[in-house]
Amino acid sequence: MKLISIPHKWVVNYLYLFIFLVPWNFFKGQIGVLTALLILLWLITFQQNGYWTRLKTIFKSKPIILFFLFIVYTYSSYFWSTNTEVYNSSQMFFKYYWVIVPLFFSILNHEEALKGIKIFVLSFGVYALFSISIYAGLLSIGASTVDNPQGTVSYTISTPYMALGVLMSYIFAFNETNLIQKRLYYGIALISLIGLFINYGRAAQIGFVLTASILLITYFRRNLNFKLLLIFVLALGAGVFVLNSVGKLDRFKVGFQQLTKYQEIENLEGSWGCRLYLIHASKEIIHNEPIFGAGAGDNIDQLIEWTKKHPNLQTDWNRTFHNQHLEFITKYGFFGYFLLISAVVVLLYQLKDLPLAFGSALTFFTFTAFDGIADIIILMKPYNNIFAMMFVLFAVIAYEKQIGMTPKDETLC
Repeated sequence: MKLISIPHKWVVNYLYLFIFLVPWNFFKGQIGVLTALLILLWLITFQQNGYWTRLKTIFKSKPIILFFLFIVYTYSSYFWSTNTEVYNSSQMFFKYYWVIVPLFFSILNHEEALKGIKIFVLSFGVYALFSISIYAGLLSIGASTVDNPQGTVSYTISTPYMALGVLMSYIFAFNETNLIQKRLYYGIALISLIGLFINYGRAAQIGFVLTASILLITYFRRNLNFKLLLIFVLALGAGVFVLNSVGKLDRFKVGFQQLTKYQEIENLEGSWGCRLYLIHASKEIIHNEPIFGAGAGDNIDQLIEWTKKHPNLQTDWNRTFHNQHLEFITKYGFFGYFLLISAVVVLLYQLKDLPLAFGSALTFFTFTAFDGIADIIILMKPYNNIFAMMFVLFAVIAYEKQIGMTPKDETLC
């Protein structure tokens, strides 16, 4: 191993390739292959490139400590779960976190981490172009069709890519001084905006509008002017126009009609009615196990028992809560949920003096929270791993700010 010399730059470039490819999910086991190669590179280079020294500082990062406490706590729910088979399958969504978080942290510095975040945004933008090409009939892949140009992943995942592509590229453009790069980010935003509204993901489309609204009254509040408001209104208007043009606007009307029956548990139907039904179910489970939850193995068993008492042929076949927040609370209780939220809040607080890093982090985590109201997005592949990667990339920037290693020019972060 000592005879092999691999420069740090090569390792970082591999990580960039890793980051770019993760959203695409080209083949089953892709993340496993990419992670195995990362482990091999790290084992070969950890001494010569100083990664071991850096790794030993990981627990000086408060967000990462809290994040690991959350992950450890989720595994500890084994002790109050009776259905071990479901528990094992449930915890599989976190299995790569044990590699991704420490290795990314030990390899990257703040500038490299920021480039990693930008590469995610570039990947989202290229994916949006890919989706538009499918919609235009230029490409064909898997289950995708002109009507459903989702690409290599489900529309519940691909549509969030495009929402983040719009929002995060705009944050980068807003903070960018280089005219060429600024235009590139605006181009990614425009392509992603089109891709966002030709796809089926209503949760992501609503999450986009809500996140943009939050950014206007928080991140952009000191720069809020007619131009920003006009951009927001035009983007919203363009979205409605595209939805109407491709025949997807009626799906929102149907959804709102389904919500009007929110008190009629046995009569709830359709996608949004199903989610209301599951909210009713979660209330009883959370009431019975509020602090530590039912456990990763038992929350769905309790859901099944509840559906037997409240039968509804349209909705009682579901085996998830279709809500990231309710999924975590029913599994791990408010204590586990608090650990995860605390990790994100502490991370955002540490980034608050770095405009670019704070804005992009606020965008990513706020959108994920909104989208998670209607989907279990953090427990869906490959977004589960994107979440961990984004978290550690922002944590690297926050940690180097903490120890005084961020650039003097805050616009770089």
